[in-house]
Amino acid sequence: MPDFSPTEYAVPGFVALVLIEMVWAWRKNRHAYEPRDTLTSLAFGLGSTVSGLLFGGLFFALYLVLWEYRLFDLGWAWWAWIACFVLDDLKYYWVHR
Repeated sequence: MPDFSPTEYAVPGFVALVLIEMVWAWRKNRHAYEPRDTLTSLAFGLGSTVSGLLFGGLFFALYLVLWEYRLFDLGWAWWAWIACFVLDDLKYYWVHR
C-alpha cells in the first residue's frame, strides 16, 4: 500500500488558490499584488522538494552501505518494536533538550 502524502494533494490546490488570488488582485487593484513574491515562494518550494529528494536518496544509499556493518539484529519480536519506540522517543527528547 503506497504511503499517503498530503503534499501531493495540497500543492495543486495551493497553486490554484494563488492563481485565483492573482486574478482577483489584478482586477481589484493592479498594484496590490507582487508576482515576484509568488515566484520566489514557488521557487523555494521547488528547491525544497528537489533537495529533499536528493538528500533522501543520499541517506538511503548510506543506509544500505551501513546496514552491512550492523552490530546486531533485533528481529520482528513484539518487544523489539516497543524498544525501538522507547529509544526513538528518548532520542527525540535528547535532541530537543
